[in-house]
Amino acid sequence: MMNKFFVAFGNDELEKLPDIKKGDIIVCPHCGGKHKVEAFKDKNGNDTNTLAYECGEELYLAGVDGKNVMGVRK
Repeated sequence: MMNKFFVAFGNDELEKLPDIKKGDIIVCPHCGGKHKVEAFKDKNGNDTNTLAYECGEELYLAGVDGKNVMGVRK
């Protein structure tokens, strides 16, 4: 079973965040290691502008609309 989640960011909030793209290497806030950012796929298998990275067996959100959301905390 696939888990679904919802997250919201305002346009003005995203504009202020740094850029991120598929293939970028990030320093993981969970393990301190480096991970490669990958794009989520749409139903046709095409890359989207929603980005994530894997740490161990977990998948973490890294980017929305090409903006790095890793440091955003609510």
